[in-house]
Amino acid sequence: MDWSLYLSAILVGVGATILWSGSSVYISKWSSKELINRNFSIFFSIFQLNNLIGGLVYYFMFSKVDVISAELRLELFLPMCIMILVAMTIFFFLPKPGPVANVASEVSPFLGEEDSPESSTQANSQISSLQTFLHIFKILQRKEILSLVMISYYSGANLSFQGGVLSACLSHTTALSAYPKSMVGLNMIFIGFGGISVFFIMLNFPPLAPIQSTPDFGFIVPNLGIALLCGFLLGLLDAGWNAQICSIVGRLYASNELDKASTYSLTKLVQSLAGAIGFFYGPYLILYYQIGILFVLGTFAMILVIPLEWHTQKLEKMRGDIPITEVATHRD
Repeated sequence: MDWSLYLSAILVGVGATILWSGSSVYISKWSSKELINRNFSIFFSIFQLNNLIGGLVYYFMFSKVDVISAELRLELFLPMCIMILVAMTIFFFLPKPGPVANVASEVSPFLGEEDSPESSTQANSQISSLQTFLHIFKILQRKEILSLVMISYYSGANLSFQGGVLSACLSHTTALSAYPKSMVGLNMIFIGFGGISVFFIMLNFPPLAPIQSTPDFGFIVPNLGIALLCGFLLGLLDAGWNAQICSIVGRLYASNELDKASTYSLTKLVQSLAGAIGFFYGPYLILYYQIGILFVLGTFAMILVIPLEWHTQKLEKMRGDIPITEVATHRD
């Protein structure tokens, strides 16, 4: 039945990409230029509550448990299915956002003629999923998109590190607790509450911890408090990067819904690809190599995000103080 697990993972990945892209576009449509950073920060803060609540459930359900039985899995997945149905119902009744304001001018050395007000109005009229997908290949020629791809890849690698490597280290390091698997739930809680974190991870865990159970030590005696602090810092890092990526895309393509939707889809695609690659090599590379990969990717992402943010701010000044969107006070 291994095939069913892999099939489920594929379906979850496809659904997550659609959900994240749709949510990002929806939030940007409801946000003005002044509020887009705040709205995405609030969104990702609320999103992190899933780790807090899910971590509590995981900890109390699997504390003092070495083998996860079929009954426990059923008790875990049934409430999740109910929450999915509730979420789908809420999505169905979400109000439509207001009309996008036209921008008088949008001059940029990075952007082409497709970003003019006329093309923006045409692109905003009706956008199909096929249009969004095909437009991804067109925008890949732009410099700012290549920067966003690299930044998104680091974000996805960081997500796979905190979800795969750090959780594996917690569950495999027997020196932490008599029941190390229950510590994964506590780690999720601290990720929900909040990179120097990789430094503490390297000190706290032995090199073989991502691969197999081991009684070995790292550079120091394994400490549960340090491990949970690392989870908090990684969660804070993940929320910050995702909020920044979504904010840049929403401000960069304020007047072009096709560019905006395609870019959001592309960033989530790259994040998912990076996560899949990270989970693939995770069980085979020792901890130090994985931290090195994350460090290199993070360095490149930091180098790229600073000029991209400056370019976005410069573009906003060229546009003037015209709001990105007019928030609707009534449903259409």
